Amino acid sequence: AFVLLFIGTAIGVLLFYTYSLWYGFLLGIILSMTAILTLCIYPFIAKKRREKELNEELPFIINHCKALANLNLKPRAIWEVLAHTKYYPAFQKDCKRILNYTSLLNLSISESIKKAAEGNPSKKTKEFLLDLAQTLEEKKSLKRMLDDKTKESIMQYKRKKNLLTRYSSASKELQEVMRAVSMRTTLIFSLLLILTGAFFIEQIHPEKDSSFFIMRVGIMIIGLMPLFLAALKIFKSHKRK
Repeated sequence: AFVLLFIGTAIGVLLFYTYSLWYGFLLGIILSMTAILTLCIYPFIAKKRREKELNEELPFIINHCKALANLNLKPRAIWEVLAHTKYYPAFQKDCKRILNYTSLLNLSISESIKKAAEGNPSKKTKEFLLDLAQTLEEKKSLKRMLDDKTKESIMQYKRKKNLLTRYSSASKELQEVMRAVSMRTTLIFSLLLILTGAFFIEQIHPEKDSSFFIMRVGIMIIGLMPLFLAALKIFKSHKRK
């Protein structure tokens, strides 16, 4: 922002020196403020995007953890498998962070999971990690804990999918209604356009010569054009489906 203030001012002065030097200062201020706003807004957008990705991956992560625990893998081995799989790009960062805490800082696996959970933007993922860490600290059954979490995540996932299916169905019905309304509106508009055009032709060109009929045909083509374009759009939509 500081650099852009001076660069923008210098460029502005060179561009607008014939008008006013204040335009140069204004350009520098605008560029500087744009940089500041970008730096303030981007982390919030990135955090929201990562939170959404983690929430979408979480049901599959829990099921994967349960499957690996049923193979009697140690907790660290579970994180190593998850860190090297391609299915959870958002969660991979947390897995690698946990492994780094254990290998570089010599923290226990439960402490590493807790430390990784602190900076996780997803509330659901954070709760899962903290529950997992607590289970390991209290030396409870990891398989039972993951089994309960799996059942809960599957129920939530199915509920979400049902809501999305209903929303998708309602959205399609609304689109069909809007399409029907749009066709009727387009038809009325075309008829009004043709009638209005025919009326004006009668007024400005009362003679029934060849040019009169050419103008009539031209008005018909122009009037039917919106209807033709709407029908073509629907035809392309059905063809794509």
